[in-house]
Amino acid sequence: MGDFAGSPKWKLVNDYTIHEDQNLSDRPYMRTCVPKTMDVEITAFEIIRFIEWPSNYGQAKPDAYADSSYIKFSGELHDKIIVFNMSDGEVATFRTLTDARIRPLPVGAIGGKNKATVFDGIGHSGMSSHAVPDLGLMDGEPGALSYLSDFEEPHGGKTPASLTASLFLDDDKFSRLLAALSINPRPLRTFKLCILAEMFESEMSASLSEPWMSRDYGLLMKGTTIASTRARIESLALSTGVTALSSDFDGEDGDASVIDRVLGIEDGRRTEAGSDPDRTLLKYQRYILIALLVLIAVTAFSA
Repeated sequence: MGDFAGSPKWKLVNDYTIHEDQNLSDRPYMRTCVPKTMDVEITAFEIIRFIEWPSNYGQAKPDAYADSSYIKFSGELHDKIIVFNMSDGEVATFRTLTDARIRPLPVGAIGGKNKATVFDGIGHSGMSSHAVPDLGLMDGEPGALSYLSDFEEPHGGKTPASLTASLFLDDDKFSRLLAALSINPRPLRTFKLCILAEMFESEMSASLSEPWMSRDYGLLMKGTTIASTRARIESLALSTGVTALSSDFDGEDGDASVIDRVLGIEDGRRTEAGSDPDRTLLKYQRYILIALLVLIAVTAFSA
């Protein structure tokens, strides 16, 4: 039994406020749904690009193709997400995010009506808990964290239940992220997200948990197959790891070997290039490739 197993005994005041079946001296224990941060370690991602002829009913007819991109990813959650309802208790538990997406939006479209942060929820949770407004604190936020129950495929088979997300970045920030993921000559070592989402949490957990602790967050399911809560990207970080620099291009396997592989230079040719003209040629080939990569990156970031 988890932290939300007792929900059939509780009272749902509104979509963001729950009264438990136990009382303090002046009020019942409460669980409130307010902005909480969740760290995600991304384990896999892919970039999806597509081109289409726009066809939107009631809008002006296009005269050119439109192209767009999005990033699909899966990752491991630091915290536990418990899907629950008020009649049966806990429905599912997740520590993984599957087939989530990041898309671009115009600047100003993200943040909702209140531009809420994690600090806006402090006064509504923990030992200072009181009822959350009927529309919540992240009203108007376009992103979402969602639970999808299992379902039968049209041609047989069954897709298991999953926790996913639809998230957004400002156009310019999305372009920079896309460029960094697409043209980086070195493999990524880490790719992390911090997601801000409206989640339920017990008073005890909200009051006593330290930032480094794993928490149990509740996602209220009001229907039978889907549960959703508003969410956005709070922060994002990626790293290629430390690059060891070497003054000797013809040394042992190091960073120069990455460039050599791109140029199609085999290990044998590199080690056999003993004459000065051969070494000079290989050196300038590497310089040209590095200059081209820098030019591509600058062009992408300035677009």
